Amino acid sequence: ADFGSTVRIRGDTIFDSNVTVVGTFTALGDYRIGDHAAHPPNMMSPTFSSTVGLALLAFVAVATPASAVKNFVELGTAEDFAILSKSGVSTVPQSEIRGDVGVSPIAQGALTGFSLTVDSSGTFATSDQVDGELYAADFKSPTPEKLTRAVSDMETAYTDAASRSPADFVNHESGRLGGKTLAPGLYKFTTAVGFDDDCTLMGSATDTWIFQIAEGMSINSDKKIILAGGALAKNVVWAVKGVSSFGARSHFEGIVLGATSATFVTDSSITGRVLVQTAVTLQKTTVTEPTSADEPVSVTETVSGATETISGATEPNSATGPISAEASAEVSAGVPIAEVPAVDAAAEVPRRAGSRRHGL
Repeated sequence: ADFGSTVRIRGDTIFDSNVTVVGTFTALGDYRIGDHAAHPPNMMSPTFSSTVGLALLAFVAVATPASAVKNFVELGTAEDFAILSKSGVSTVPQSEIRGDVGVSPIAQGALTGFSLTVDSSGTFATSDQVDGELYAADFKSPTPEKLTRAVSDMETAYTDAASRSPADFVNHESGRLGGKTLAPGLYKFTTAVGFDDDCTLMGSATDTWIFQIAEGMSINSDKKIILAGGALAKNVVWAVKGVSSFGARSHFEGIVLGATSATFVTDSSITGRVLVQTAVTLQKTTVTEPTSADEPVSVTETVSGATETISGATEPNSATGPISAEASAEVSAGVPIAEVPAVDAAAEVPRRAGSRRHGL
């Protein structure tokens, strides 16, 4: 669509899923992109590309639903754990877990493959595979009571995440999400969800993703979930009713709230938490608690007279693609503009380690 210099559209607007806008575009009414739900004004995420003699403002079809803003799922005391299970956690060494591990109402015998060393206090155990502590329901008080509360909070969080409405996207791409870029929002699937290729979650450090999956979820070997634009693993929740399975050497991001089990095949990894109501199986798996970014930063890029201001924290290794944080730019048609590179703010954004409370 060629809008010339500056255009404001006051009425509701429907765009095709692949739109290129020449000039400056401001939507004052609701808009819809492809099969996405209608969204309020000023929520589009622009990226820039170059052309001879023209300034192109290309809107990527990753519109951000208003319901996605600060739509967090509270984990309660379940957030104290990298892995929490009701039926047991098994590992084929050498796994690496950065965070605490808990099982309840089952006893420490359900922590298999860890070569446990029980602390002299009797309230927790340690393992050379865990950078943290392991807890079971048969350890000394106050561990049993704390675990009971954590499991209850886990179940409450699952029910909350799985029952939210209305959904922004229903059966998006029929659950085949490999190769896709997903905007923040609430996704509802009545089918299984699978990743046969890498999948990117594009958004800012304050955006959230909630996936309601009525069947199982799986990711193929050597595939990964990528967080871009400052998106944080702690803000991504996968509420999975069926079995969750993670292929060899795959990498996943987010909080897995499972009504059943989670199985990780050799050399798979996840940045997030695995909170499930049956069993967790690990095979030389790396599980890392999510971290939190500090306050968002503001970066300004000026290219050939056009100024782009970007707000939102950018995590390390996430600035290799377009920035999808809130952005604004004004360019005049007919003014050549070079491609604006991705802003590498990784070195500028301090990171805090994820909080963990020990000594239950």
